[in-house]
Amino acid sequence: MKLLATLILFTSSVNAWENPFVLRGSAAGNDEEVLVEVEASCADGTNAGIQATRKLWRDNGSSCDNIWQLQQSANRMKSRNFPSNGGNWRTNAYNQCARSGVDTTVQGYERQCLNDNPQECLDLGETAAEIIVNNYGCTVGAGYRNNNYKKTCRQVAYGYCQGQIPIKTQMWCSKIVSASDLIRLQNKCQTQINSMTGGEDDAPEFAIN
Repeated sequence: MKLLATLILFTSSVNAWENPFVLRGSAAGNDEEVLVEVEASCADGTNAGIQATRKLWRDNGSSCDNIWQLQQSANRMKSRNFPSNGGNWRTNAYNQCARSGVDTTVQGYERQCLNDNPQECLDLGETAAEIIVNNYGCTVGAGYRNNNYKKTCRQVAYGYCQGQIPIKTQMWCSKIVSASDLIRLQNKCQTQINSMTGGEDDAPEFAIN
Protein backbone atom coordinates (compact mmCIF):
# COMPACT_ATOMS: atom_id res chain seq x y z
CA MET A 1 0.00 0.00 0.00
CA LYS A 2 2.83 2.38 0.91
CA LEU A 3 4.57 1.50 -2.38
CA LEU A 4 1.37 2.30 -4.38
CA ALA A 5 0.94 5.66 -2.63
CA THR A 6 4.57 6.51 -3.31
CA LEU A 7 4.17 5.72 -7.04
CA ILE A 8 0.99 7.87 -7.30
CA LEU A 9 2.69 10.79 -5.56
CA PHE A 10 5.75 10.48 -7.83
CA THR A 11 3.63 10.36 -11.00
CA SER A 12 1.60 13.40 -9.94
CA SER A 13 4.74 15.37 -9.13
CA VAL A 14 6.30 14.64 -12.54
CA ASN A 15 3.10 15.72 -14.34
CA ALA A 16 2.91 18.92 -12.30
CA TRP A 17 6.54 19.71 -13.10
CA GLU A 18 6.08 19.17 -16.84
CA ASN A 19 2.78 21.17 -16.97
CA PRO A 20 2.91 23.52 -13.98
CA PHE A 21 0.17 25.95 -15.10
CA VAL A 22 -2.23 23.83 -17.13
CA LEU A 23 -5.78 24.69 -16.02
CA ARG A 24 -9.14 23.75 -17.49
CA GLY A 25 -9.75 26.00 -20.47
CA SER A 26 -6.13 27.26 -20.66
CA ALA A 27 -4.02 27.56 -23.82
CA ALA A 28 -2.16 24.42 -22.90
CA GLY A 29 -5.39 22.48 -22.46
CA ASN A 30 -7.87 21.26 -25.01
CA ASP A 31 -8.52 24.01 -27.60
CA GLU A 32 -11.88 22.54 -28.51
CA GLU A 33 -12.97 22.63 -24.88
CA VAL A 34 -11.97 26.28 -24.61
CA LEU A 35 -13.97 27.20 -27.72
CA VAL A 36 -17.07 25.40 -26.47
CA GLU A 37 -16.80 27.13 -23.10
CA VAL A 38 -16.41 30.57 -24.68
CA GLU A 39 -19.42 29.96 -26.93
CA ALA A 40 -21.45 28.75 -23.96
CA SER A 41 -20.46 31.81 -21.91
CA CYS A 42 -21.36 34.14 -24.79
CA ALA A 43 -24.73 32.49 -25.43
CA ASP A 44 -25.58 32.61 -21.73
CA GLY A 45 -24.48 36.23 -21.54
CA THR A 46 -26.51 37.28 -24.58
CA ASN A 47 -29.62 35.67 -23.14
CA ALA A 48 -29.00 37.31 -19.76
CA GLY A 49 -28.68 40.72 -21.43
CA ILE A 50 -31.91 40.24 -23.38
CA GLN A 51 -33.85 39.11 -20.31
CA ALA A 52 -32.47 41.95 -18.17
CA THR A 53 -33.52 44.52 -20.78
CA ARG A 54 -36.98 43.04 -21.12
CA LYS A 55 -37.41 43.26 -17.35
CA LEU A 56 -36.20 46.87 -17.42
CA TRP A 57 -38.77 47.64 -20.11
CA ARG A 58 -41.56 46.01 -18.09
CA ASP A 59 -40.49 47.80 -14.91
CA ASN A 60 -40.79 51.10 -16.81
CA GLY A 61 -44.36 50.34 -17.84
CA SER A 62 -43.70 48.88 -21.32
CA SER A 63 -44.72 52.29 -22.69
CA CYS A 64 -43.31 53.98 -25.77
CA ASP A 65 -43.55 57.27 -23.85
CA ASN A 66 -40.50 56.04 -21.93
CA ILE A 67 -38.49 54.94 -24.99
CA TRP A 68 -36.37 58.10 -24.95
CA GLN A 69 -34.86 57.18 -21.58
CA LEU A 70 -34.51 53.43 -22.20
CA GLN A 71 -30.94 53.51 -23.60
CA GLN A 72 -29.73 55.63 -20.69
CA SER A 73 -31.33 53.29 -18.16
CA ALA A 74 -29.92 50.29 -20.02
CA ASN A 75 -26.42 51.78 -19.96
CA ARG A 76 -26.59 52.15 -16.19
CA MET A 77 -27.85 48.58 -15.91
CA LYS A 78 -24.98 47.33 -18.13
CA SER A 79 -22.38 49.04 -15.94
CA ARG A 80 -23.96 47.59 -12.84
CA ASN A 81 -24.74 44.03 -13.97
CA PHE A 82 -22.33 43.43 -16.87
CA PRO A 83 -19.12 45.49 -16.38
CA SER A 84 -16.88 45.63 -19.44
CA ASN A 85 -13.72 44.52 -17.67
CA GLY A 86 -12.28 43.37 -14.37
CA GLY A 87 -13.08 39.66 -14.48
CA ASN A 88 -11.42 36.56 -15.83
CA TRP A 89 -11.73 35.58 -19.50
CA ARG A 90 -14.94 33.62 -18.95
CA THR A 91 -16.64 36.45 -17.05
CA ASN A 92 -15.48 39.04 -19.57
CA ALA A 93 -16.85 36.97 -22.48
CA TYR A 94 -20.16 36.56 -20.66
CA ASN A 95 -20.43 40.28 -19.90
CA GLN A 96 -19.39 41.40 -23.38
CA CYS A 97 -22.09 39.29 -25.01
CA ALA A 98 -24.62 40.36 -22.37
CA ARG A 99 -23.93 44.02 -23.20
CA SER A 100 -24.49 43.27 -26.88
CA GLY A 101 -27.75 41.54 -25.99
CA VAL A 102 -28.85 44.64 -24.07
CA ASP A 103 -28.05 47.01 -26.96
CA THR A 104 -29.79 44.81 -29.53
CA THR A 105 -32.92 44.58 -27.40
CA VAL A 106 -33.00 48.34 -26.79
CA GLN A 107 -32.74 48.99 -30.52
CA GLY A 108 -35.59 46.55 -31.09
CA TYR A 109 -37.84 48.51 -28.74
CA GLU A 110 -36.78 51.79 -30.38
CA ARG A 111 -37.66 50.35 -33.80
CA GLN A 112 -41.10 49.23 -32.59
CA CYS A 113 -41.91 52.55 -30.91
CA LEU A 114 -40.29 55.10 -33.22
CA ASN A 115 -40.19 53.50 -36.65
CA ASP A 116 -42.76 50.75 -37.11
CA ASN A 117 -45.48 52.96 -35.59
CA PRO A 118 -44.87 56.73 -36.08
CA GLN A 119 -47.68 57.74 -33.71
CA GLU A 120 -45.17 58.44 -30.94
CA CYS A 121 -43.41 60.92 -33.25
CA LEU A 122 -46.66 62.60 -34.25
CA ASP A 123 -47.79 62.87 -30.62
CA LEU A 124 -44.39 64.32 -29.73
CA GLY A 125 -44.64 66.99 -32.44
CA GLU A 126 -48.21 67.91 -31.51
CA THR A 127 -47.42 68.15 -27.80
CA ALA A 128 -44.36 70.31 -28.50
CA ALA A 129 -46.55 72.66 -30.55
CA GLU A 130 -49.07 72.85 -27.73
CA ILE A 131 -46.36 73.73 -25.18
CA ILE A 132 -44.98 76.45 -27.44
CA VAL A 133 -48.42 77.99 -28.09
CA ASN A 134 -49.34 77.69 -24.41
CA ASN A 135 -46.14 79.51 -23.42
CA TYR A 136 -47.06 82.17 -25.98
CA GLY A 137 -50.04 82.99 -23.79
CA CYS A 138 -52.90 81.06 -25.40
CA THR A 139 -55.13 78.69 -23.46
CA VAL A 140 -56.30 75.19 -24.31
CA GLY A 141 -59.62 75.18 -26.19
CA ALA A 142 -62.56 73.00 -25.32
CA GLY A 143 -62.55 69.46 -26.66
CA TYR A 144 -58.79 69.16 -26.65
CA ARG A 145 -57.72 66.03 -25.39
CA ASN A 146 -30.11 53.88 -38.58
CA ASN A 147 -30.97 52.91 -37.81
CA ASN A 148 -30.99 56.05 -35.62
CA TYR A 149 -34.67 55.81 -34.85
CA LYS A 150 -34.50 58.58 -32.27
CA LYS A 151 -33.06 61.09 -34.71
CA THR A 152 -35.51 60.08 -37.45
CA CYS A 153 -38.43 60.34 -35.06
CA ARG A 154 -37.33 63.79 -33.90
CA GLN A 155 -37.08 64.98 -37.49
CA VAL A 156 -40.63 63.80 -38.17
CA ALA A 157 -41.78 65.56 -35.01
CA TYR A 158 -40.00 68.82 -35.98
CA GLY A 159 -41.99 69.14 -39.20
CA TYR A 160 -45.24 68.00 -37.63
CA CYS A 161 -44.81 70.48 -34.78
CA GLN A 162 -44.28 73.34 -37.24
CA GLY A 163 -47.45 72.36 -39.08
CA GLN A 164 -49.38 72.25 -35.82
CA ILE A 165 -48.38 75.76 -34.70
CA PRO A 166 -50.88 77.62 -36.97
CA ILE A 167 -53.61 75.13 -36.02
CA LYS A 168 -53.03 75.48 -32.28
CA THR A 169 -52.83 79.28 -32.43
CA GLN A 170 -56.20 79.36 -34.21
CA MET A 171 -57.70 77.02 -31.62
CA TRP A 172 -56.20 78.58 -28.50
CA CYS A 173 -55.44 82.25 -29.20
CA SER A 174 -58.09 84.93 -28.83
CA LYS A 175 -56.13 87.28 -31.12
CA ILE A 176 -54.84 86.93 -34.64
CA VAL A 177 -51.22 85.81 -34.64
CA SER A 178 -49.05 87.58 -37.20
CA ALA A 179 -47.09 85.69 -39.84
CA SER A 180 -43.78 86.77 -38.30
CA ASP A 181 -44.91 85.51 -34.88
CA LEU A 182 -46.01 82.21 -36.44
CA ILE A 183 -42.55 81.73 -37.96
CA ARG A 184 -40.93 82.62 -34.64
CA LEU A 185 -43.09 80.06 -32.85
CA GLN A 186 -42.46 77.41 -35.50
CA ASN A 187 -38.71 77.88 -35.14
CA LYS A 188 -39.04 76.88 -31.48
CA CYS A 189 -40.23 73.37 -32.41
CA GLN A 190 -36.79 71.81 -32.71
CA THR A 191 -35.50 73.18 -29.40
CA GLN A 192 -38.75 72.24 -27.64
CA ILE A 193 -38.70 68.65 -28.94
CA ASN A 194 -35.01 68.24 -28.09
CA SER A 195 -35.67 69.41 -24.53
CA MET A 196 -38.48 66.85 -24.24
CA THR A 197 -36.37 63.94 -25.46
CA GLY A 198 -32.83 64.75 -24.36
CA GLY A 199 -31.81 65.26 -27.97
CA GLU A 200 -29.34 67.61 -29.61
CA ASP A 201 -29.61 70.01 -32.52
CA ASP A 202 -29.46 67.22 -35.10
CA ALA A 203 -31.49 68.90 -37.85
CA PRO A 204 -30.83 72.66 -38.05
CA GLU A 205 -32.31 72.77 -41.56
CA PHE A 206 -35.77 72.73 -40.00
CA ALA A 207 -35.52 76.43 -39.13
CA ILE A 208 -37.92 78.63 -41.13
CA ASN A 209 -36.56 81.91 -42.55
